[in-house]
Amino acid sequence: MREPAARRPHREFDPTPHRRELVAIIDEIAAGSDLDARAIDQILKKYPRDGSGFFSRSEIIAGFRAFGSSLDRNLEEEAFVERLRLRPVRTLSGVTPVTVLTKPYPCPGRCIFCPSDVRMPKSYLADEPGAQRAEDNRFDPYLQTWNRLRAYQSMGHPVAKVELIVLGGTWSFHPEAYQIWFAKRCFDALNDFGKGVDRRAEAGAAPARFRELPQRFDGRRPEASYNQLVGGLLREAHGSELLHASESASWAELEAAHRVNETAACRSVGLVVETRPDHISPEEVRRIRRLGATKVQIGLQSLSDSVLEANRRGCDVAASRRALRLLRGAGFKLHVHWMPNLLGSSAVEDADDYARLFEDPDFRPDELKLYPCSLIESAELMGNYERGEWRPYGHDELVELLADCLERTPRYCRLTRVIRDFSSRDIVAGNRLTNLREVA
Repeated sequence: MREPAARRPHREFDPTPHRRELVAIIDEIAAGSDLDARAIDQILKKYPRDGSGFFSRSEIIAGFRAFGSSLDRNLEEEAFVERLRLRPVRTLSGVTPVTVLTKPYPCPGRCIFCPSDVRMPKSYLADEPGAQRAEDNRFDPYLQTWNRLRAYQSMGHPVAKVELIVLGGTWSFHPEAYQIWFAKRCFDALNDFGKGVDRRAEAGAAPARFRELPQRFDGRRPEASYNQLVGGLLREAHGSELLHASESASWAELEAAHRVNETAACRSVGLVVETRPDHISPEEVRRIRRLGATKVQIGLQSLSDSVLEANRRGCDVAASRRALRLLRGAGFKLHVHWMPNLLGSSAVEDADDYARLFEDPDFRPDELKLYPCSLIESAELMGNYERGEWRPYGHDELVELLADCLERTPRYCRLTRVIRDFSSRDIVAGNRLTNLREVA
């Protein structure tokens, strides 16, 4: 079993023993102009770390901070990092996205396409990169936020302006005390990191032992539901409220963290939460706004009542209309999830459904995640698949549909994802191409 990183002794990189190699690398990069990734890789190959392997970008930046002033090169750190940066697009706008996950918790939905990995919040799998980072940090919001900021900074990305993205199941189904605490601890981490304060040793509620539960359901023969197993473990660990005693904060404490963050060196310019349409009400809209949220991710999945019913979504199109109307009226940005290839649909019907997302003024999201349905063994869809009631679209059929969807997407709508970041090992049937968006 992999020991979570948050429980392993952390070892900061010390550039001193590698001074000769790092100075040579830094000097060549500083001397060059218009270096592309291949040219930088060639430089790294000339000066391997300990005679084998390459220095990472973050290690080279650490070397520049340690030895750059001794070089006879007139190059500021910001300019050097810009040459070296691996993926500048991620923070090109000047706003750095920091994604954190809530802990595994019972879900109000019964969707047949949804995977059930009891080590993770509902619908997430342990092999997804963001989920791995969350588990490594014991799902603690402070640890997740602080460590992600450190990782960005070590790679040369700006951290002055941050968009906090809180994912994991249905946010609105968590107890209010947990919501307040989670948001507060994210802001605490921003405030501390901006001041150079490290309180990670003080962070971390006692974690429930999620890895002791069976790691996979068989969707065809579930012996117990996700909610029963996860809820039972939380009750055993924390009592009837399913919360550890430390996972609670007051509105006054959160508002105090907000005020500090208004002038912090590492400032939140947006907070995102994800929830279900049937959990949006005027009261919930006010609560989300009070938490400091500016954007809501919301899973519509389909604009067909018959498809939603076949997949046991638990809410209809009318609920989606009401939810988006309330959120839009309160000034939230709307980040919608939509899924083609659901049980009861077809590629032709999906194309028409997608068109309605933008033709109907009740929808028209600002951002969109487009998730073709993939079959995961722990999803109840397994039974429908084996009975011949559902099949994944073929490659050409799916690419043609997605190409049509991409073409129909207005310029004002940002397509943030076109596939889920599932490992191919987890997919029983469906698309396994990681560059499907590029192909489409």
